[in-house]
Amino acid sequence: MLRYLPLIFLLAACSRDPLVLEVIETKEATAETGLQTIEGIVEGAMSEDQTLLDEHEDLTIKFAYRLTEGSKADLLLEGQYAFSLDQARLKDMPARTKMEVTPDSWQDIEISYKTATDDNPALIVAAYLNGNLLYYQQPLKEKADGPLSIKLVSGQVEIADVEYSRSAGRGSTVDPAGNIILNVPLLRYELYDLEPGTEDVKDWASMEPVVTGYTNRFDINYLREGKNAFALRFFGKLHVPETEEYTFQMWTSNPARGRFYVDGDERLHRGGDQSTWRANETLSLSEGVHDVRVDYIQKGGWNAFNLGYLVGNQGKMSFNSMDGPKAIARPGGTSTLEVEMDEYPYLLRSFLYYPAPKVYEASDKRTHVISVGEGQGPHYSLDLQSGALLQVWRGGFADVHEMWDGRGEPQVMKPLGNSLVLDGRMQWATSASSSWPAFPDDPDEDDFAHRAHELDEAGRPTFLYSFGPGEVSDKIVPDGTGLLRELTFTAGGNPEAFTQVAAARTITETAPGQYALRGPGLKITIESYDGKGLSLQRGGGMDRLIAQIPAKGHIRYRIDW
Repeated sequence: MLRYLPLIFLLAACSRDPLVLEVIETKEATAETGLQTIEGIVEGAMSEDQTLLDEHEDLTIKFAYRLTEGSKADLLLEGQYAFSLDQARLKDMPARTKMEVTPDSWQDIEISYKTATDDNPALIVAAYLNGNLLYYQQPLKEKADGPLSIKLVSGQVEIADVEYSRSAGRGSTVDPAGNIILNVPLLRYELYDLEPGTEDVKDWASMEPVVTGYTNRFDINYLREGKNAFALRFFGKLHVPETEEYTFQMWTSNPARGRFYVDGDERLHRGGDQSTWRANETLSLSEGVHDVRVDYIQKGGWNAFNLGYLVGNQGKMSFNSMDGPKAIARPGGTSTLEVEMDEYPYLLRSFLYYPAPKVYEASDKRTHVISVGEGQGPHYSLDLQSGALLQVWRGGFADVHEMWDGRGEPQVMKPLGNSLVLDGRMQWATSASSSWPAFPDDPDEDDFAHRAHELDEAGRPTFLYSFGPGEVSDKIVPDGTGLLRELTFTAGGNPEAFTQVAAARTITETAPGQYALRGPGLKITIESYDGKGLSLQRGGGMDRLIAQIPAKGHIRYRIDW
């Protein structure tokens, strides 16, 4: 009770309750996900089983759920394959990582599912809980035929934000700026052995693939499995969101040959005696689904392949390829090199892929990150260029294999525990009346800069920054299973600053100064605050809890998950 006395005295002294939220609607557009809502389902607390889809085949399903203490529930795919929501795993199939499902906290589940065919069993293409990979390319059994449903075994489960698509992966979209993003959700591939020096393959029917499977990208180097003379074929269905003229471009290395087919017709061919590395063709593609195929033949030497497209005034866009300015996560993993901990906090400077990429998805690299760990946590990563808290986790601290092994490329740390990724926008702003500032293209030109950090007697840091007319500080310390964070603003005169306390798809006030977040599933409790008031900014598909901080003011709050 004593820890809440400053907050109680503040409420008694103020004519206006500073914890009463002012809602601010912004005009920020919501990014297109390529998913759609399911009509007729009841979101909220469930006291009985619920069918989400009467029937389905290939599927991507995303939703948030929250279980009360001791509750048990299953998600049933095609009426047969049960994914336990309370244990975060398939029945009788251990997950790649064991996840703790905290009662009364929101969890985000995403599953891509490929139905069985005459030749292949059903497949969990990928399954994630709170962005952490549980399964990848997990085969199931024979073909099933049933609904998508949630079975309530005991207790109560609450669901929200249910979205789906009838494809096993991310399809094509149109972003808020009107750019057309083409993407085949899932590619079936076949790998063939070739005799060294083989220039071309014409009679595919006479050959047997040595490996077949599914992938999300034309990842030649990974899928060739170390072979030097080989062929790869890719098959998929492309949904074109708008009828347009699309100029496709294909690059291959000189020892290789590539062909690109649309609806059974060869449209691009690069290789052989051609002197150019690139082939181009403009196609008029109608809105709807088109069959696509890529044949790649490598007679030896080094391999390189890239397929892209141009449309309208957009710049060159990648089409299921591995190129681009961002990092792309491959399946599989490397050896682990764990940071050795002692009784003191460990401060680790590194790069960080943010947000943590899902398999074959692209991610930015934050280059000024510090991660702070103690024992089994909680641990956290902080971006020193934005002041933003990027991720939190419990369990083991850090895997530094990609920092300290060999040449130390790409200088990226990975949490050893299952992390919860937070919003990466700027921590501070001079106004809360418009869209909250994103991470800048050039952080060096921003008026926010990290200056130093100071250690207390326990070795825990306080981070110091210059910001606008003054200075800000940030101290985060473990407190039980959560974190306690205190932010201060110091300046001469009477300027004010605004800081982002939390960001999520939905923020719900559960009591004065207490908030439940959905996407990510955090709980925020304000313990001390001397500002004028809080605001809830809504826009771009996100809620943002913003606090006004006066000169020489502060806010202290708990973060639990």
